[in-house]
Amino acid sequence: MSDERILLIQNSRAPPAGVADALARLRNRHYVISESHTLAEALIEIRDRKFAAIILELTLPDASGLPAFLRLQSRAATAPIIVMVDRAQEELGIEATRRGALDYLLKEEISAAILDKVLRLALERTHTVLALRASEARYRTMFESTAAGVYQATCDDRLISANPAIITMLGYESEEELLCLDFGREVYASAEDHIEWRRELDEAGEIRSRETVLRNKKGERVVVLHSARLVRDSRGVPLYYEGTIADITASHRQARQWSHEASHDSLTGLLNRRELERRLQSALEDAAIDRSTLAVVMIDLDGFKKINDRFGHVAGDELLRHVSATLKASLRTGDVVGRFGGDEFLVLLEHCAEEDAIRITKTMIERLQNIECLWVGQALQARASVGIAVAPQRDQSWTALVERADLACYDAKTHGGNQWRMFHDDATANIKVGRERRIALYVEDALATNAFVLQAERIVPLRKQAASHYEVLVRAPAADQPAEYLDLAQIAAFNASLAHRVDRWCLRHAFRWIARHQRANPGVSRWFLNLTQASFSDPELAQFIAAAAREAQAPAQHIGLEIEEQALASGFVQINDLVRKLAPLGFQFTLDGFGRGISSFAYLKSLDVTNVKIDHAAIARGAGDDVGDSLLRSLHQINKVLGRATIIQSVASTDLLKRLASAHVDYAQGPAVAAPVLLEETRLRA
Repeated sequence: MSDERILLIQNSRAPPAGVADALARLRNRHYVISESHTLAEALIEIRDRKFAAIILELTLPDASGLPAFLRLQSRAATAPIIVMVDRAQEELGIEATRRGALDYLLKEEISAAILDKVLRLALERTHTVLALRASEARYRTMFESTAAGVYQATCDDRLISANPAIITMLGYESEEELLCLDFGREVYASAEDHIEWRRELDEAGEIRSRETVLRNKKGERVVVLHSARLVRDSRGVPLYYEGTIADITASHRQARQWSHEASHDSLTGLLNRRELERRLQSALEDAAIDRSTLAVVMIDLDGFKKINDRFGHVAGDELLRHVSATLKASLRTGDVVGRFGGDEFLVLLEHCAEEDAIRITKTMIERLQNIECLWVGQALQARASVGIAVAPQRDQSWTALVERADLACYDAKTHGGNQWRMFHDDATANIKVGRERRIALYVEDALATNAFVLQAERIVPLRKQAASHYEVLVRAPAADQPAEYLDLAQIAAFNASLAHRVDRWCLRHAFRWIARHQRANPGVSRWFLNLTQASFSDPELAQFIAAAAREAQAPAQHIGLEIEEQALASGFVQINDLVRKLAPLGFQFTLDGFGRGISSFAYLKSLDVTNVKIDHAAIARGAGDDVGDSLLRSLHQINKVLGRATIIQSVASTDLLKRLASAHVDYAQGPAVAAPVLLEETRLRA
């Protein structure tokens, strides 16, 4: 019979009396005894050799109690384990047998006869143990192959077992390397968080899907969903705890990224308008509770459009990034700054008295003036108009507070810019800028809801052989709103971008209507659409008009565009380029408002327009009929020589219509001709 190898694991400092001697005295049995005095030594032994049985003392220097057995059991393969305990710990021996130990021995009663009996039983029941181990192997396969991290740990936070998923997740090479760690101090990112987590686990017995931050081998943060339960013996005494962790670092990082993108401006990295509004309202509510003072600072860059026009939008973006960094560096810890609009920034100063807000604002203006932003050898200057508003100690909406800061900012801009103003209720600029802001909000809402109304005003031919035209007009959606709410020239003066967007809205919707209804109106030669001066600065305007007409299938030969004469002074090159690109496609052009100001015949000669529209009301103002008629005839004759058709607008009487016809003027428009009608509701006259 071959010798059977037995592993004896006992505490060398207090060995059980005669265990080794008792094994040596066994007759008719030949055992080879290997002895270890710590659990660590024993784990190395069972890794390198196979044993027929293992005798384990549960009071070792580096492990004790049931956790010592559990750690050994996970490595013992098919070898049956017999545990040794003091008589006072007999309950522990019983619990170990419930957990898979073959049997337990009381140290005080160990003898050669008892050892022989237990070992014979162990060796004779090898098939039973093998079956048990096969079942455990199946569990071990699931344990090792699952994607989630699975572990067991003692109540003093020493890891008992860990599957490959958790080992890989935490960046370790082997289970042995991980089992050397203290779970609370070396795996948890925060020892305080682990203490709180253990306290809750001890009280509740179970924790499910708790978001937790662990630390991998490199010290990097790993965000996981952590579930665990506390395992107790039959008396309710905690034995160990086991848990699972699922790595959600990537999704957590993505969620943080999405959250950041939703609340921050992509160009500058500052808070965006939506997040600013949320924080403003929250700060106002907090201030009302603790009766503190907060201030809002509105910053509007001076001359930023000129930088974009001269150097391009890429240069403008670079300046905005420099401005953003400068503003952040000028604030106190806890202050909030965000990008409120294109070239507008907003600063929220909580717990800030008026004098502190002024001091901080002066620092920001000074630092903005010292910005060094070079672009193709040119220094881009950052100057700003700044408005300050201090919230009173009462409930108030963020919109009211921002409007006050906006009013003060406008006051600073009207005084030359590059300075600050504090909001005061009696500021003379408040009424004007307040009205402009209301108009802008009104127009923004109408754009968002497609609420504008298109009308058509007839341009009647004064010679029978000519066809009629119509001028398409865009009107405010609400009949009770004053005309100023859609005076596009006025809107363009304080918000060119907004006027530009209204122009594009009108073009798109008018083109669609023309495409649907041109066949039903064969007697209409042209539909004239107005463009504000704001649109002509767009280098892509010609491309947009051509593409919008093509997409709507609107016939270019029936579309005309009106150019206000006042726009020529600042945009002649752009307008001439627009005419040059669109005229070959069939679009026609009309010079509008000729005679309202100082008319330039040079523009009339050099700009390839088909029609010239003259405002009769502007020419006749302050002059008699004879003088007015003479001026009209003169201008008409000039147009005729240049090959332009003349349209007289603001014709208010039938008598004037007769005089214009006798003067052989081409077209007339105004109250005496026809009132504007809704495109969608009225069949138009030819």
